[in-house]
Amino acid sequence: MVVASSTTITKDKRGNITAAEALHDGSPMELRVDVGSRQTEVKGNKENKASYGTVTISRDKASLLKVTATLDPAAQRVGLRADGDGVAVNWTIDFAGAETTQRGVISGQANKKEIKGEFDMRSGKPNVDLALSNWLPAATEEDVRPLLPALDELAGQLKTHAAEHEATKKGGWSSVGHAACWGFASMGAAASCVVTAGVGCPLAAGAFGAAAAYCADQYD
Repeated sequence: MVVASSTTITKDKRGNITAAEALHDGSPMELRVDVGSRQTEVKGNKENKASYGTVTISRDKASLLKVTATLDPAAQRVGLRADGDGVAVNWTIDFAGAETTQRGVISGQANKKEIKGEFDMRSGKPNVDLALSNWLPAATEEDVRPLLPALDELAGQLKTHAAEHEATKKGGWSSVGHAACWGFASMGAAASCVVTAGVGCPLAAGAFGAAAAYCADQYD
């Protein structure tokens, strides 16, 4: 257990963050990280499973915000969903065929607004607004801020591992192995972090990092 800037961070034996606690205006704030996989499709006798990482923020035991990042390297798809008071975001980026076009197709909704566009793999940016901070209410930003040390560490894990596997990138990330897990996660985080101020970027990057760590563990 690690205490940093009045934030208590709990990790598992592999060093992955599983929970954190802090105080905000005298109220206990809690962060919980959950990971796993779910079946997305079946082709013949082959099951295709997507990895997910969920960051849940609670205040006084009541859930305020849940952010889930999903990685499906085999289908070449990533997604982000955020649900809470005043926020409802759900989008995916489909990279099928992006080896040629270097562009992923974006679709989804953010606070009842339809989102359609492209993610440019060369620049690492979408041409529509996917920055989570732009869709979070100001009150939620303030509630989550005391947990930033844990979120920043989660996001930093993604940045470090993605950089380690950069050498395997050849016009697009592989659809299998560690490089695929961290590579697709880094693109999902990049789409969410066009605006780096506020808590939205580390929230999204943290969720993608947690999903990538679980995804990579399946290849150990």
